[in-house]
Amino acid sequence: MSMTYTPKGVHSYWASSAALSIPVISSLSGTPRVEDLGAFTLTVTGTGFTPFSVVQWAGADRTTTYVSSTSLTAAILAGDVDDAGTFAVTVSNPGVGVSNSSTFTVTSGVTYATWDSGTHNSSIVLSGSNLIATRQANASGGLPSVLATVGKSAGKWYWEIQATATAVEYMQMIGVSKAGLAQTTYPGSDANSYSHNSQQTGVATGVRWHNATPNTTDSTRFHHTVPVWIRVALDMDNGKLWVGTNGSFTSPSGGDPAAGTNPSWSGLSGTYYPAVALYYAGSPYNGAAIVTANFGATAFQYSVPSGFNSGMY
Repeated sequence: MSMTYTPKGVHSYWASSAALSIPVISSLSGTPRVEDLGAFTLTVTGTGFTPFSVVQWAGADRTTTYVSSTSLTAAILAGDVDDAGTFAVTVSNPGVGVSNSSTFTVTSGVTYATWDSGTHNSSIVLSGSNLIATRQANASGGLPSVLATVGKSAGKWYWEIQATATAVEYMQMIGVSKAGLAQTTYPGSDANSYSHNSQQTGVATGVRWHNATPNTTDSTRFHHTVPVWIRVALDMDNGKLWVGTNGSFTSPSGGDPAAGTNPSWSGLSGTYYPAVALYYAGSPYNGAAIVTANFGATAFQYSVPSGFNSGMY
């Protein structure tokens, strides 16, 4: 049996009924693909393709070249792959039907920071893909530290840290440090590091630290109950650092990172890494101090300040 097929009322050709079947995709070339690599040519392999078949990306037609009844190529736009995600690819035979959907994966080109397993004190346990740092119950005293895997000497960067605890008395020193901070001590203990001491409400005074000196002018105190999200904004273009709690930078440091006003610290130069130290009071509390970092791999709790990069990478 043969018949005349006229797609969209423009083209006509003589074809067997087999050529008018719904197409089937068996494979796609080039998946997965890293985001932001620009436009590329996609090869679609399958059956039932015709000179009038059209490859569709997420439902939108793309310029298609017929190679054979089992192969098509399509021009995929740069904008189609500028963000990570999964995208449906289909083939339409006009007037006949649309193929099965095949998934093309675009992966993130960003590798986000984690806590560095090579720079943490032995009393701190890392878990959760090295994003959770836990000071174990009944560990020895002091304020052992851990740095992140990514440091910055330029640019504007934002991240968040959630503090939780199972101990009655705990403390987190949250800030930044240059490489080489002693693992047995806290950021803010030397001239190359800065931090805010965040503590449970009613336990002790929370102040800013640099060069082992508390900044007693911080009258707002950095007290809170847990769990709490602590925001950090680092502007290495201007050497400034902000730290604040639960959606605001008004406590303890004040100011607006987007405007560059009233930072926690200024005058930073060199390469700085996110850093924390964890304190646990020990027996009889039998608990632990815990911080979970979000360096940008998942959605933040609060809006990223205007002009700052979303995460550390």
